[in-house]
Amino acid sequence: MSRLTLPVIGSNAIRKQPRTEWSYRPEAWAGPVYPSGIAAVATKQKIRSEVTIFHDCTHSELSFRQVRNTDKSDFAPFGLRMDVFNFDGSFLSLAIEMPKETVEGLKRSHLLRLDMIVDSERPQEMFALLNIRHGPNTEQVVREIEMRRREIWVKFELYYTQYDEARGDSMWVDLIFEGPSMNQVTIHDVTMIRRPRASIWGIIIAAKYRLNKKNIVGGKYVGILRARGKGNPTHAMEMIYLGNVVGSVFVDSIGDDGDNWEVKADIPKEFLMDGVQTFLFVFEGQTEILDRFSIITGEPLEEDLRAEIQLLREELDMMKCAFRRHCTETIRR
Repeated sequence: MSRLTLPVIGSNAIRKQPRTEWSYRPEAWAGPVYPSGIAAVATKQKIRSEVTIFHDCTHSELSFRQVRNTDKSDFAPFGLRMDVFNFDGSFLSLAIEMPKETVEGLKRSHLLRLDMIVDSERPQEMFALLNIRHGPNTEQVVREIEMRRREIWVKFELYYTQYDEARGDSMWVDLIFEGPSMNQVTIHDVTMIRRPRASIWGIIIAAKYRLNKKNIVGGKYVGILRARGKGNPTHAMEMIYLGNVVGSVFVDSIGDDGDNWEVKADIPKEFLMDGVQTFLFVFEGQTEILDRFSIITGEPLEEDLRAEIQLLREELDMMKCAFRRHCTETIRR
């Protein structure tokens, strides 16, 4: 039994969009929490200083446990797992408080993106409610979370809200679970980023071009950029890593028709480390992604005590799953 190296505790590695100005991973997913698990969770239960569980059950059959992430695609070292048996309340939510820096310089021209990695035992309906307090008012934007894939995200547009840029005070996100009874939900990661909204001109330009990777040899990316029609100008390009411009990108015309270019970029060796490293290509000053590639490295972990404990936990989860299924079938009879 072997796995890639576990995500480093306290890691701030976050998948960022081009032109990201601010990004954050809450403490509960970045480092260990104490206690690491609680049964019969009461309402307003704090998980460190930023996460709070709210519900209105008269008799709580809800438990939570912090788990160590082990999947090769995980950036966060920890996840939060909630087990729900009978749920006699009307709501269950996870409130995540964002730091003060979130609203510093926040404008209506900004776009906020919430990224999550979620596994659920059975289909779970979820909503994300963004709350921004400005002066005596609180602006709210709600988004339904599509649970079709493990990696999910939602965007919050502030342009159409009544947010007062001069009075921004605090921000938090409510993750709302609809009908959570007899289910297990594991949130492996939660991150928030802030970036300017893409310009219409940038979107139009990016739609006209297509960049395809040719190969990666000797630490150098080589691709072919093609345009619709002839006589197009040569645009400068940038390589993005974790939201920052890195390395140098060279764009050389192929022929004189103005419809094909060769793109070369040296991959900075200082960013090659254990785990998954993703690089993006965009036109200079724009946010629309033309191409991306990932590099996966890391030493496999040999079978050890932690692996055995993880196996025991997985077997326990299987037993809980079977027990919930048995309870559900008994109730239906």
